[in-house]
Amino acid sequence: MKQKFFAIYKGDELLIIADTIEECAEYLNVKIETARFISYAAHHKRTSFNTLKIFRYEVDIA
Repeated sequence: MKQKFFAIYKGDELLIIADTIEECAEYLNVKIETARFISYAAHHKRTSFNTLKIFRYEVDIA
């Protein structure tokens, strides 16, 4: 079974870990669509190191 979660970073600093993209949007005070865009690889490539980025992780749980 895999557990999915999202992590919001600003540079090297971990700001929050959330279970859903909706929680990320609420934390950042942005629309869900904006939070989803921040999580895309295209956004990560376009922006500088010290900007907000959301990463989605999947971890196997035994």
